[in-house]
Amino acid sequence: MTSHSPITARQLTVQTHALPYEPPYAWPLLCAFYRSHPVPAQEWLTEDALGRTFELDGTHGYFCARVVPQHARFDVELALDRPEHTDAVIKQIRHMLDLDSSPQQIEGHLHHHFPHLPLVEGLRIPRLWSTFEAGVRAILGQQISVGAASKLVNTLIEAAGRPIDTPRGMRFLFPSVEALRHTDLGVLPMVNARRDTLKRFVEWYSEAGEYADDPERWLALKGIGPWTVNSAAMRGRGDSDMWIGGDLGIRKALEALAPTDDFDPLRASPWRSYLTQQLWSQPAAWAPARRKT
Repeated sequence: MTSHSPITARQLTVQTHALPYEPPYAWPLLCAFYRSHPVPAQEWLTEDALGRTFELDGTHGYFCARVVPQHARFDVELALDRPEHTDAVIKQIRHMLDLDSSPQQIEGHLHHHFPHLPLVEGLRIPRLWSTFEAGVRAILGQQISVGAASKLVNTLIEAAGRPIDTPRGMRFLFPSVEALRHTDLGVLPMVNARRDTLKRFVEWYSEAGEYADDPERWLALKGIGPWTVNSAAMRGRGDSDMWIGGDLGIRKALEALAPTDDFDPLRASPWRSYLTQQLWSQPAAWAPARRKT
C-alpha cells in the first residue's frame, strides 16, 4: 500500500464552475462508457454526474461534473489543494469531458463521407485524466474483458494510489509514475508477460522526459502494440484522428452495417477518433471482446 498520508478535506479549497459546451451532448453514452468501465477507487457516477480524483503537476483534488443539458453546460464542484492552479485543472476537466469539440462540424464531416452510417448526435470521446493513466489502463486491458480490466485497475489504484477524502468517502488518486515504480505488481492477478510489460512501461516513462506522452514511441517496448498505443492516444492524449480498425468491436460494427467496398476511414480525417467512437456506439459492437496488444 502507499505510504503517503491521506489528503483531507481541510487541505482542499472548494470552488464551483460552469463549463459550457456546444450542444448537443450525448451524455447517456458517455455515462454508459464510464459505467461499463467502473473504477470506484477513484470515480463515482450518477445518472447526471461524474466525479473523480486527480493529480496535475503536484496539485491534488477531486471534481464532480453535473450535466445541465437545458443550459448546455456542466456545473462543476472542484476541490483542490493548490487553488493557484485552478485554470490548468479546469482545462484538463474540459479535455476529459471533451467539451471543446464541435459535434456539428464533426458529424457534418462524417455524414458527408459516410451518408449511410447512423450517427449518434453529440457523441463525445470518453477520455481519461492523463496519457500515462491511459497507457497503464490500456496495458492492463490487453487480451481480457472490460470487466476484468476494470478490476485490475481498481486493485492497482488501491495498492499504489494516495488516499483522498471526497464527498463519497475515501477514494484514491491514480498512482504516480514514481509510486508505480516502487509498487509490488504481484498484487495484480494477471499473467507475468503483461505484468512485465507494465513494469517496462513505467520504467521507460519515468526516464523518457518530454517524449513520455508520445504513444508512438511506446511501440519500441516489448508487449505494446498498435491497439494499446492508439487507445492511449485517443483516450489519454485526446488525439482526434485515431482509427482503431483492428478492434474486434469495430470490425463487428462494420460487418453489421454492411458498408460498401470502398469504405475508407481516411475520409474521416481529421476526425477518425469520432468515426471509431461512432462505430463503438453501434449495438453490434457491444458484445464482450478480447482486445489486441
